[in-house]
Amino acid sequence: MLEYFYKPLIANYTRLGDNEKARVIFQMAIKGDPSHGKSAALAGLYNNIGLTYWNEGDNKTAISYYRQGLNCTGAEPEKIALLQSSLAVSLLETGHLKEADTWLKKAISTLERMPLHDDNRETVPDYLSGAYLTKARLLRQQNRNAEALPYLQRALTTGLKARASKSHRDIAKIWIEFGVLYQQQGEAEKAVDAYNQAISAVIPTFRAQSPGDLPVQISYTEKMPSTKRSKAKLMRSY
Repeated sequence: MLEYFYKPLIANYTRLGDNEKARVIFQMAIKGDPSHGKSAALAGLYNNIGLTYWNEGDNKTAISYYRQGLNCTGAEPEKIALLQSSLAVSLLETGHLKEADTWLKKAISTLERMPLHDDNRETVPDYLSGAYLTKARLLRQQNRNAEALPYLQRALTTGLKARASKSHRDIAKIWIEFGVLYQQQGEAEKAVDAYNQAISAVIPTFRAQSPGDLPVQISYTEKMPSTKRSKAKLMRSY
């Protein structure tokens, strides 16, 4: 019931940004769970519910749900790594960089060691790409750009492996981070190219040749990372 009804339903509402409906369904799942919220099957649901609060800027509540998910007994290693990675995002955004880095190291270590098979051939690279991206953001915020760049490159490589396509919103997020990093380093031409790549990832027909070709309503500035709520509908759900 959890895997085939509650989980996809919650993921769908989370993806659509209908956070309240996702939470109602989650409470229904919890009430029907004999383990009182600690079942391994609930780990992914805790991640999704955490995302609904993250989408609204409530990192404190998001963190509490991620931690509850990490307490689920016997959860699959890849789901634990996903929760660790999601937790790291919220910790990073609330200024807890040291703890965020600790969780990221655990998530990356687990995912890098996992053998790939038919059931996880897309999810493991997808989760790993997200963890690499968060690690790059953390390093950039510490002005460690030389260390951040290889993680961004890994995020892009594994993201493309998960998607088998350059046209995806998660690929766009990676290119945006490339742009922010280059902009921070004063490399304007590389930054513009990265932002063009980001737009092309979600609008495949877009082919900007110069900054003047960018849509008038789009402005990429150093403030881009602070507009995290605009990422709500871009955030993947599981």
